[in-house]
Amino acid sequence: MQRLYWPVATCTCLIASLCSSATHAQEEHAELTEYKKLAKEIVAKGEKGDTSQPVKLQVTYRRLDIHGKPDTFFAGNNGDYYWQFDINGQQVVHRPRNQDLSIDPGRNIDLDASKMINVGKGAVIRLSGWVMDRDGATNGADEWCGDFDIHINESSIPLDGSAYDTSKKFQGVKTSGQTIHISIKRL
Repeated sequence: MQRLYWPVATCTCLIASLCSSATHAQEEHAELTEYKKLAKEIVAKGEKGDTSQPVKLQVTYRRLDIHGKPDTFFAGNNGDYYWQFDINGQQVVHRPRNQDLSIDPGRNIDLDASKMINVGKGAVIRLSGWVMDRDGATNGADEWCGDFDIHINESSIPLDGSAYDTSKKFQGVKTSGQTIHISIKRL
């Protein structure tokens, strides 16, 4: 068996190079960790906005449109609806199950429910909600009609006090037709 001998200078350089690479890798890892931390802070600040500059908004759930019928196989054509609509996770409009509303297809329900909110400059406003059809004509259980989830940046709301209007068709199994109409304006 033959042994290989490396000159001391070569070994010293190789060890120094490996140590340098390890130190460089640690520095890169620390820098990457710092970037990730900053990115999380930017995202969090973007959702809440700059709270040192509060912005007062009025959010109005204007109308709920019912386009189709929930129980297409049964006479009557009406749906017995109940719902909930939120702003940033806080309930604004709620019609409880025990007070459902019998609605013919093609009817619009004027909600006209407003809430004033304070958000930070650049905040993201989350509008969400759902609709159910009470009666369970097919299986004895209430039927999920659909839901919506809208994210709007505060900077999208006009500065002149005019309304920012948006509409969203519901997502879900029975989206034969619910559309929500919402307005947001600065106060």
